[in-house]
Amino acid sequence: MPRALDSVQQSFVGMYPASARTASFPPPTIITRAAADETLFPNEGNCRRFSQLARAFAQRTADRWNDSKEMDYLSSLISKWMPDAQRVAVDSHPRLSGIMDTVNSTLAHGPKTRLPSAFYDTRGREIIERIGTEEWFSGYKESQEYRKLGIGALVGDIVTRMVGKVEGSGSEGLLEVAGVKGDLGKGRGGESGIKFAMSGCHDTTIAAVMSSLGVFDGEKWPHFTSHLAVELFKDRSIEAQP
Repeated sequence: MPRALDSVQQSFVGMYPASARTASFPPPTIITRAAADETLFPNEGNCRRFSQLARAFAQRTADRWNDSKEMDYLSSLISKWMPDAQRVAVDSHPRLSGIMDTVNSTLAHGPKTRLPSAFYDTRGREIIERIGTEEWFSGYKESQEYRKLGIGALVGDIVTRMVGKVEGSGSEGLLEVAGVKGDLGKGRGGESGIKFAMSGCHDTTIAAVMSSLGVFDGEKWPHFTSHLAVELFKDRSIEAQP
């Protein structure tokens, strides 16, 4: 997605500003994939089974919460701004998660974008986040199939790259890189070893990885500019095996 690539580029420039680079600093190598092959977000659009499971968990959340006291409270706050003053619901139009996205984006972009104050009610936002995280991420905790289809490919990529780095097999991403003349395994500056990589992901990616690893329990929806760092350490006391 263009906005994810923009975020990566902006983060890279923030970490390596032009004023801090040497003349020999090569331009970053950027790898993109076709939408059907993308693993940087839970790819419902190209996996019918995952889409089916996601709809099932979303429907369960709607059945659980739509007639609750919590939803009554949300409706009393903001339903007058809903189309035709409809009741707020998990599957309303806009969906509850869509309302949450809008509120969060206005908080990130400043006062000129703000909605009426009722949308920022503390209790209301807590309810919206609790229901939203259940709808989107409970499947990762409860279903192995959901984890495999939703985020398994990305975690697999990460593990493969770490193993490839240790083994020196090129699987750490070098085989995806083409240099100046299309030489596989070399970056634009001739570099042949990957020590640092950045991936432009999404809030749903971050929470999906954390949920699958068992470290997203009762957490709030990932904030703007959230990130995960995965590091590979070397124990220098252990000799390399032939």
